[in-house]
Amino acid sequence: CILMYVCALCVCVCTRRIFQRTVGREAEYPVVWPDGNAADVRLLLAELQNFDDGFQYTHEELPSFFQGPQKCLTGIRSKDSKLEIILEVGWGTVEVVTGPFDDLMQVKHAHEHAMTLLTQAADKLGMKVLSTGVQPRTPPGLELMTPRERYLTMRKVLGPNVWD
Repeated sequence: CILMYVCALCVCVCTRRIFQRTVGREAEYPVVWPDGNAADVRLLLAELQNFDDGFQYTHEELPSFFQGPQKCLTGIRSKDSKLEIILEVGWGTVEVVTGPFDDLMQVKHAHEHAMTLLTQAADKLGMKVLSTGVQPRTPPGLELMTPRERYLTMRKVLGPNVWD
């Protein structure tokens, strides 16, 4: 009877470890110049390269019709992949991705660390990271859109006059 209890307890503990829940966070922030117009987050990502924080840099091939350089710095990632700062759908939006972690305090610390780096880099460039969800004064348009295939597909589906 004791042996059966120990075996059942072991199965229960092992099962919980396999299916342990984790938590993470994705947060998007508009980034603007002091006049309220959208800033270019690519400049912010480039500035973050000057911070020696053990990050890996991600570059993405741009669609062939895009005029200019064919590779774009699209984000930075910690070596353990639990923190990413990436370019969002528009040049003026940055996304901070943290986790997965075992608890909310780990998410909090990782997000605060990312925001510290982000705001320090923004300050050096004269940019402001908005936390209220207020959109930049720059009108939406194709010239502000990050030229990734998935975003361009979205624009095709929504139609060319989506911002009119």
